[in-house]
Amino acid sequence: MIKNLIAPVFSLFILVTLSACNSDSNLEQKRLNQALSKWQSYDLESYQITSRVSCFCANTDEVRLIVENGEIQEAYYTDSGDYLTATELSYQKTVEEHFNLIQTAILGDVAQLRIEYDETYGYPTVISVDYDEQVADDEFVYYLSNLQ
Repeated sequence: MIKNLIAPVFSLFILVTLSACNSDSNLEQKRLNQALSKWQSYDLESYQITSRVSCFCANTDEVRLIVENGEIQEAYYTDSGDYLTATELSYQKTVEEHFNLIQTAILGDVAQLRIEYDETYGYPTVISVDYDEQVADDEFVYYLSNLQ
């Protein structure tokens, strides 16, 4: 399934890189393209990763995601070991979905965007988005770590 998504997503990245007008967007697009290329070079369809979101959400506890064949199969809270319910699991994102989130933010009209990438594997380690500086509580930060 992931391999079916790679070509269209990568094509979109190239198209956006060539057509972006804003220099900040161009820089973020270039960084995204490089990180995505590095991530794809490892061809990881199955992995585990730790995820946490900081936002005005119901639950911001750290979660360990188990991804197989490009899809999250299960996840558990690292503090308690309790597994996420099906509803809770539906809100989690794979690394590929985080790349898509970054692409959407670059293409969109966001007030602030800060991305950090893992130097070895290229996956995003911090994704901080504020859609509108004038609106309270619309910002969020995703943290990814401990890839295995």
